Amino acid sequence: MSYFDSFYVASWTIRIRTIRLKIEVHADSMASVFVNNQFVGQQPWGELEVNSQTLAETMYVDNSYLNLDSWNNSVRFDVTNFGAYTGLDYCVTVREYACT
Repeated sequence: MSYFDSFYVASWTIRIRTIRLKIEVHADSMASVFVNNQFVGQQPWGELEVNSQTLAETMYVDNSYLNLDSWNNSVRFDVTNFGAYTGLDYCVTVREYACT
């Protein structure tokens, strides 16, 4: 099962040198994470109780994965279930870092 989300990077300027995504994910039973169809990481397989009560799996993504100044950025979660129920909980944070 796949879940999609999209985002726009709007303020790319000469002063903005780095745009970084922080992706946090909990899933039952396992989730593979892709940014613009490029694999960035995977939350390991685990039982629902274990995966939902531990810290989220955190992945960081830099500019090389992004389509800057474009609506065409996407995050995809491929969730694999090994039991009766499937679940996904995620948070994506976009941060811009300016040169000083």
